[in-house]
Amino acid sequence: MALCYSCERLHFPIVREGQATEGLTLFRSVARLRASAKTCKLCTLFLDAISSIRLKGIRNGEVKFFSEAPNAQGDPVGMSRVFLRVGHQVGRYISVFTQDSPAANAGIATGRPLSKGYDFKLYKQWLSACSLDHKCGGTLGSLEDLPTRFIKISEGGTVPQIRLVSSADISSRYAALSYCWGGNFTGVKTTAAVLQEHYNRIEFSRLPKTIMDAIEITKLLDIEYLWVDSLCITQDDTEDWAAESKKMAGLYRSAAVTIVAASAGTANQGCLFPARVAPDFVEVPITISATGDLSMVTFANYRGSIANDFLESPWNKRAWCLQEYVLSPRLLYFFEDRVVWQCQEMLSADDYVELRRDKTGSTVVPRHFSLHHPRDPESWFILVEEYSGRHLAKSDDKLIAVAALATHFSPYLESEYLSGIWCREMHKGLLWLSIDSKMQTPPRVRAPSWSWAALDGPINVFAGSPGIHNS
Repeated sequence: MALCYSCERLHFPIVREGQATEGLTLFRSVARLRASAKTCKLCTLFLDAISSIRLKGIRNGEVKFFSEAPNAQGDPVGMSRVFLRVGHQVGRYISVFTQDSPAANAGIATGRPLSKGYDFKLYKQWLSACSLDHKCGGTLGSLEDLPTRFIKISEGGTVPQIRLVSSADISSRYAALSYCWGGNFTGVKTTAAVLQEHYNRIEFSRLPKTIMDAIEITKLLDIEYLWVDSLCITQDDTEDWAAESKKMAGLYRSAAVTIVAASAGTANQGCLFPARVAPDFVEVPITISATGDLSMVTFANYRGSIANDFLESPWNKRAWCLQEYVLSPRLLYFFEDRVVWQCQEMLSADDYVELRRDKTGSTVVPRHFSLHHPRDPESWFILVEEYSGRHLAKSDDKLIAVAALATHFSPYLESEYLSGIWCREMHKGLLWLSIDSKMQTPPRVRAPSWSWAALDGPINVFAGSPGIHNS
């Protein structure tokens, strides 16, 4: 499929000079764009980008082209974003970059061949590189730091054979699962009635899809043991829950990798999705400079940044998942259309290597809840603010779901911990304020009224405000 007359003669300022474009008219009507798309591959990409727009009732049907200056939104280095507008409605973003840009060299244009499925050889390389070359921590902890039980995964023909084992019996590294239960958890869970049975065998086919997928992932990573809360904690035993929740700091800190079911809002949605297709892209020769030099410029369906995938994921909105994220030295995220590796020293994806820069221009891993500074009480207040805005299915878990973080901070802050506030920083910890008029009081009292944990809803902590001193 060739390019149409208009697309062959594109001279967008965003490509030539790195300047934003405001309202360049591409077509006088959507009908003309649609007609051109029958024979022009770039018009086909443009038409797909506005497919979500409701065109009915739009009086001014001109299709206009807009662009943002490079890196205006923190996109990967060397990439710009463009979009089409019909009337006042905006279509999806399209990525634009030249053949010699870092974005093109990183493989953002076409991505890796995702249509072939998941690349576990690559994922094992990420894990091996971190274990051998990085200083991210996460070695197998002492028995006192580990939970009571793990799932042991053995070969079993068409499906894995799984059962519970005591932590005293595990002899090698393990993985942990971080996921959303959702409102209707179906499938096998460990209860007091089946606890002993689960030490002999757990029926794989009766598990929720997310847990089934996590077991398959663990096996393909050549890891023998996996921790999953619904199976490794006795769900109807409050004493077991209380005891095991105190060990979650050691559990996630010592895990070889934490598997994250990032795109699943429930335990039934899974980690692994059907074969994925690399983004559509079109290469167009465009005159870059006044000298008439030509360069191949790629227009591709915009793949959102890893940071955006992370922030918008259902997993990132769950309260329990915050401490699992913060405490894990290595995370392997399974999004619907990409797999992402994150440790303290590297961020990468199986569709491209993320090239992200901060305001100083240096490449960074956007791990904004770093545990490099657990001695700093301000880090705790930042975590509390983030945690307060997340969803918690059981109101009584408000303090339990951050207990592992408190366990991690405790030896560094050397202070008594009372209902979510450190005593040495009490004068600051009391300075919290609701930022939601719909702040709710829980059905049962779970914390003193002076604690941020007494209410449900997002808060601000003014701990770092000037002039606040202990007296």
